[in-house]
Amino acid sequence: MSHEEEVVGSRLPPVSSRVPFLPLVPQSLPPFILPPLPQPDPLHVDPDIRRARTIPSAVYTDPDLFDRLGEAVFARSWQLVADAADVRTPGRAFPFVFLEGLLDEPLLLTRDADDHLHCLSNVCTHRGNLVIEQPGDVTALRCRWPSIGPGSAI
Repeated sequence: MSHEEEVVGSRLPPVSSRVPFLPLVPQSLPPFILPPLPQPDPLHVDPDIRRARTIPSAVYTDPDLFDRLGEAVFARSWQLVADAADVRTPGRAFPFVFLEGLLDEPLLLTRDADDHLHCLSNVCTHRGNLVIEQPGDVTALRCRWPSIGPGSAI
């Protein structure tokens, strides 16, 4: 009887016929570091109300979750940004910051000569400056940077 058979006993098949050992820890990690357990997405809402749960406190304190919420919820839903009176007449422009403190996206509401309402980026693609800083009547949107030339239309 071999040493292995004496130690293990005769109940096990010979070593050559056994299935190779597969470790539970991935080969790329040292054996003392375990991969993190998968965590449920704190923003997930199960459609089955019977599985409802309280949201974790990290939703209120984690800056990464705050950014995810800003993108996932507020940036993709309707938001009140101005009163219709702010751009009631053709030629009127109303600059605002969309979701200030969250997305901080400078936008511009305008009403054109055909009485159509538009929402545009309020950033010049030439130099990144604001195109309009104060509400008012405008005839054209212009870059105020001198290298383009005074009055050049965007």
